[in-house]
Amino acid sequence: MKRDWLTIVLLGLIVAAAYDVYKLKEDKRSAALLAAASGRVAIAEVVPGEWDAVVVVTPYTSEQEMRAVGIPATRLRDTSITYLDDRVLLAFFEGDTFTKYSYMQRVSGIPHTTRFTREEAVLHKNNPSQK
Repeated sequence: MKRDWLTIVLLGLIVAAAYDVYKLKEDKRSAALLAAASGRVAIAEVVPGEWDAVVVVTPYTSEQEMRAVGIPATRLRDTSITYLDDRVLLAFFEGDTFTKYSYMQRVSGIPHTTRFTREEAVLHKNNPSQK
């Protein structure tokens, strides 16, 4: 009986570790840097790390649409982009590998989900207080 409980606990730990490896947490550091930026934002200057492309996911994009542009939606811990309209999801890739994601508030000029290279990734943040 004691051995059965030990097996169950070990299996639980293995599943929890696998979940942590599989699911990506939001890159809070990049999110904070993006939030502090204003106006025209060259993402390569703000978001650190190894990445060569970013997919800007517009509000109300379904998980199926995200998969169509290469984002494995099941790896996101936060998929609220499908329900909210006040932010965009930035999914970063190194080659074809999805490496991290962040959210950015108030981006204008992106009518639909779009992929940008590191060099092309320049976005314009709206500032509602300046209307």
